Amino acid sequence: MLDYHIDTARNIVITRASGRVSVPDVTAYFVRLMRAPDFKPELNALIVVGDVSSIPGPVGVGALTPLIRAWSKRRAGVKWAFVLPNKTSRDFIEAAIDQARLTAVSARAFLSEASALAWLEPASGATLPAAAAVNA
Repeated sequence: MLDYHIDTARNIVITRASGRVSVPDVTAYFVRLMRAPDFKPELNALIVVGDVSSIPGPVGVGALTPLIRAWSKRRAGVKWAFVLPNKTSRDFIEAAIDQARLTAVSARAFLSEASALAWLEPASGATLPAAAAVNA
């Protein structure tokens, strides 16, 4: 199952995956998201995978790759941060991201939401004056 929340204050779509996720599930999710009144293609994405069973195997990833590539072209210039439940799944998803050759978006995998959000929102500390940043 794929549920989402659009955080307009942070300009992020937060998606949570649980249970088995299939190609039709991902397709239906993209359609629902595109139809959401608050959705804008320029929103970054935080994708949180709740458990290992939500991660498709190599065959499933292969089937999803063309769909993900097409979606990335619609979302050009944004960042996608995947939060995975363990190092093995993170490494698997990082390899899948590399193999998908997503050139329109920046995508990375993380083990914590805090790390993923820090990557998605790097400008949060940039508002400090230069002297404050040196002393921080």
